[in-house]
Amino acid sequence: MNAPEHTNTRRDARRLLLWLALIASAAANAVTSSMDIHPAFGIGIGLTTLACAVALIRDHYHRRGNAAHRHPAMSVTARDEPRSLS
Repeated sequence: MNAPEHTNTRRDARRLLLWLALIASAAANAVTSSMDIHPAFGIGIGLTTLACAVALIRDHYHRRGNAAHRHPAMSVTARDEPRSLS
């Protein structure tokens, strides 16, 4: 069964926002690291960058896992497992 179209649109919009937030926070982190501001501000931006990266990685592996269920050729079967020599 395929996922509804609106689910894919929401996921794509969320991924776009995550990418934009990742780029903006990484740029802000680079700029603030060279400025003389309170370290807590830089740490907050760094944590935001890290959270965006983790969310994008999680989404990537979630999509990859679902793709294996939809396409039998992509899933591992018994014939793909290594055989013992005994």
